Amino acid sequence: FAMHLLCCGIEPLTLKKLLGHRDFKSTQIYLDVLALEAEVNGRYAVRFGMDREEAAALLNTKNNHV
Repeated sequence: FAMHLLCCGIEPLTLKKLLGHRDFKSTQIYLDVLALEAEVNGRYAVRFGMDREEAAALLNTKNNHV
């Protein structure tokens, strides 16, 4: 849920409040995952929320080229 909100553009401090985090470091984990997803997306065209069949096809393509 938190990742979907971030992908839709929610402000991190608003997310912190919605999740009930006392310390922003707890919310930072979601931002780190979002950054990692963006890095992976840049290399492999993987998206958060990719459907199962599309992800499986991508994995099969990558495994065949390794």
